[in-house]
Amino acid sequence: MRRTTISLIVSLTFSLLAAPYMAHAQQVVFLVRHAEQAPGADDPPVTETGQRRAKALAALLKDAGLTAIYVSNAQRTMQTAEPVAQALQLEPTRMRARDIEGLLERLRTQHADGRVLIVGHSLTIPHLLKAFGHPEEVMPDLKAYDALYMIVPKPTGPPLVVVLRYSGGETGDAHR
Repeated sequence: MRRTTISLIVSLTFSLLAAPYMAHAQQVVFLVRHAEQAPGADDPPVTETGQRRAKALAALLKDAGLTAIYVSNAQRTMQTAEPVAQALQLEPTRMRARDIEGLLERLRTQHADGRVLIVGHSLTIPHLLKAFGHPEEVMPDLKAYDALYMIVPKPTGPPLVVVLRYSGGETGDAHR
């Protein structure tokens, strides 16, 4: 029931908000933090809870019309994107996490009219939102993995940013 409600909200929000901007060849960007990661290690994998959250993300975005997926070189971002990529038969593009300018250039030149998923990190999300023109300072909770930022660029002014929450299939685990 909760997944259906969230899917409906995403679909309605996109159709209501994005329609006026499609005439300007605007893109929609979905931005998430990687799913829950195992403790320790330089490049930790996602946990079982993280795997469930990644599958929930795939279920949520399966009908969003994604045309590209971007991840960092960290295995936790790749593992978070994997269910979405498999469901949509898309190959995620790897980029250095801190190469925000390079990412923006690729979005402008290769996906100007696309719908893109970016799987980032808690430290890159504020920089990405700012780079997209979001005027508010955002600092994600380091214990939270459930935020889905939907960014709809406008022809002028700051983008429309909608923050949604999605579950990994368990109740009360959004901050584990």
